[in-house]
Amino acid sequence: MSTVLTSGVMVSGRQTTGFVDVHSHNFPVLSTAGREQEHAWLAANRFLGPPAPEWVAEKALAFMDAHGIALQLLSMPVDSPLERVRDINDRGAALADMLPDRLGFLATIPCGDPRGAVDEITRAADELGADGFVMSTNTGGTYFGDPIYDPVFAELDRRGATVFVHPSAPAGLESTACGRPGPVLEFVFDTPRTVVDAVFSRVFQRYPNMTMILAHGGGALPAVWARVAALGPLPWVPNPQGVTAEDILSQLAGLYYDTANAAHSLGPLLELTTADHILFGTDYPLSPPSVHEDYLADFLTSAALSDAEFNAITANTFRVFPSLDKRLSGSAMGTTVA
Repeated sequence: MSTVLTSGVMVSGRQTTGFVDVHSHNFPVLSTAGREQEHAWLAANRFLGPPAPEWVAEKALAFMDAHGIALQLLSMPVDSPLERVRDINDRGAALADMLPDRLGFLATIPCGDPRGAVDEITRAADELGADGFVMSTNTGGTYFGDPIYDPVFAELDRRGATVFVHPSAPAGLESTACGRPGPVLEFVFDTPRTVVDAVFSRVFQRYPNMTMILAHGGGALPAVWARVAALGPLPWVPNPQGVTAEDILSQLAGLYYDTANAAHSLGPLLELTTADHILFGTDYPLSPPSVHEDYLADFLTSAALSDAEFNAITANTFRVFPSLDKRLSGSAMGTTVA
């Protein structure tokens, strides 16, 4: 049975009042032609119906108010050409400008066009006022260890930017997904796939000023990181950068992880990193209300985080998104444990 969480209602003495939701998607209202194109894509990717409703401000605010969420960071993690990405970012900026004390936005990066990507990072940061950036786990089947990403990571590092990484369907989905849509299983593997690829290319060591957040608690990463650290440095594993087990662990521990649909992963995740690297996310509106309610109940009752660690989640978020601290400094922030 779902547990309905309304503003001010506590579960096990905890509530999310004042939290910032770093994982929320603003799916556009589509034209008839756009909807037909979306339905064709859904059918090709084994969805039986749309996985999420179009984003409507009134509904999003009602969801936030019902769950004590102070602000949502909107994002659209897509692998799309520069022209479409610019439209997505313009829309996100307009929504954030409309309600700056309730909405922020993460600018999409068109990684398939490295020069265009750097230009769009500049435009989004300097002209649109993006709070951070969002990337998909792969671009046309190319993962983060590939040199194609180096100009993007170099610019993000130069700016000390925060980038949210959301899973995407892997190359070869038809062969791996057994006829099911990517979010059922393949998404949770694509996150560790791209992160491990980055680790073996020393991406996080070469670009230490870039902050990276992984969606869904890192997907399957909490279950596989120890295996990667144990086997990755062995002589029969290709490892041209000479990455050691210590390199693997330090890079993974330095990442941030959101809690969206991942309350069950907090225990294993905290064997990899520390509680100050945990951020709050909901994945709104990708799941039906009952799924959101069950996830939030699981999160609020999780024993993996102490009350002090739970209450520090907002401070964690402000540390990686300092622009939000400035915008919300006059609001009633923080969390509550009775």
